[in-house]
Amino acid sequence: MNGLRDLLDTISRVEWAALHDLSVSRAQQYCRQGRLPGARQEGRDYRIPRNAPKPQDTRKTRHSKAKKDAA
Repeated sequence: MNGLRDLLDTISRVEWAALHDLSVSRAQQYCRQGRLPGARQEGRDYRIPRNAPKPQDTRKTRHSKAKKDAA
């Protein structure tokens, strides 16, 4: 019974990506980097808790300073 509850409380990386308006590959990167608490790999896919928050995007762009100066 506990396994069924775990399955109902988690969603696939595809569903999580759609929920947070991200690409599936970005969701997979977050899983691989361990940035989604409670995410676990099952076969080739990941199961992510429904309530897992979207991590802060730490990517940097070449022009990030110019954007800050313009604002």
